Amino acid sequence: MTGTGFENVDVSKLRGLCLRSIEPAVKRLCESGSWPRPPRARLIRIGHDYYGDDLRGIKEVSELTGFWKEQEALKAMYLDETGQEYVLEDFWRRLLVNILAETDGNKVKIEVFNKWFRRFIKELFTDTSTWRAIDVIDGLILNAKRVQLDEYTSLVSIPRYWSWDWLGYLVRKHDNHFNPIEFLDSKWGGAFGTEKVALVVTTRTFRKCEIKPVWAHPPNQIDQIGRTLAAMYAVRLLKNGTPRWTHSSVFHLSLFPLKDAFGYPHRDIYPRIYEKEAILSKSDYPKLKSLWQEAVKGKYQWPIIPNRNVSPIDIAEGRFFRSYETGGWFENILDLTIALEALFSPSDSQEISHRIALRSAWLLGAYAATSMNRNRVYECVRAMYELRSKVVHGGTPGERKVQKWIGILAGTSYDRTKDWALREQALESAREIVRKSLRACTRLSKLPRGGPHWPLPSNFDQCMVEPVEQRKWQKAAGIHTVKLREG
Repeated sequence: MTGTGFENVDVSKLRGLCLRSIEPAVKRLCESGSWPRPPRARLIRIGHDYYGDDLRGIKEVSELTGFWKEQEALKAMYLDETGQEYVLEDFWRRLLVNILAETDGNKVKIEVFNKWFRRFIKELFTDTSTWRAIDVIDGLILNAKRVQLDEYTSLVSIPRYWSWDWLGYLVRKHDNHFNPIEFLDSKWGGAFGTEKVALVVTTRTFRKCEIKPVWAHPPNQIDQIGRTLAAMYAVRLLKNGTPRWTHSSVFHLSLFPLKDAFGYPHRDIYPRIYEKEAILSKSDYPKLKSLWQEAVKGKYQWPIIPNRNVSPIDIAEGRFFRSYETGGWFENILDLTIALEALFSPSDSQEISHRIALRSAWLLGAYAATSMNRNRVYECVRAMYELRSKVVHGGTPGERKVQKWIGILAGTSYDRTKDWALREQALESAREIVRKSLRACTRLSKLPRGGPHWPLPSNFDQCMVEPVEQRKWQKAAGIHTVKLREG
């Protein structure tokens, strides 16, 4: 072990202390009736199953941890200034339970001990730890098994029916104390009917001395959240549909993990009654990666800068993503209207709703009778503003008014028997307008001044009256227009 920092550790003495501590521990468990267990019941969750007081106060364990605390290399890596002894005991307990999984009766086989001690020593003297985070995205269909976003993070598609057992197998492969039933306290997915789910998988390696205290979850737990948020950002800004982040898990890739694997349901798990999947094809992947990388380096970069300047585009993005949260239909439309106002509001306060509707229709609207032609965009934005005006001024919209707005946004006649479906369809139409507006304005914001550029100039309304100027702005904003056929 020359040059590793552990050359002064007496491995033979450490082995002897471990062996002498394991034998009385197994004997103590047998005497208390806690052991032997049936084979299926031998995997023990370290964090929650300590056998009560059965393993407390064993003299040989105290001798082992005392020796450990005398080794400067191990002490520097695993103990903070408090020198908490239970961190060392956790390592020892993991060695014990791995041995117990292959032990019948009260006698530990030396070959079993030797096998697990070799693995124990290898982990003990490794100065890095590798952690993996897996986040489940429901309602997202990938037309590929894997999309690599960067060297650490990828999007992976797996069958829904396999997801429960697959996660349990994957995590238990590295942490056999993980219980997927506790992790999944509600079933995978929501109201979506797809046969697949997508996973955001992030794997990072850290030096153990960088993680203090060593039993805490590493920095990539925060970094992982940002990376998954960036994936949600990219997908939602790229495609129609309502993908949701439903579950998270974080675990150490080791047979002797520094901390138990853990998982939890995300607040996005609660779906609405009617939702559609987002479908990504191969042609979407370059743009997906570009949007994801921009988000990771910008708004989701860790550490987050608390006092960074917030632009109207940031406000619009925030309101856009709030519209995906569980809440009332009116609140979601209100958020989307505020997003449009942040992007298109003129510098003066004259005819705001009319001019925002007109500006968005001019910039986004195609020439032909498509789902995004300028007349439809204008009507939808005006309907959103009528709804907003009624709600924010304390009024209660009448039933006929609400039905009218739903019909305009959904692009069809209102049908009471399809109320929920039409509301979701209307909400998604409003989202599509904001989605395209965000992408267009973001693109314009990166262009040099002197031509088409965001924030929109004060003479934008006059510019857009001219067909040549309209095409110029739309081309700069990346809006694909469809010309009307002549004759």
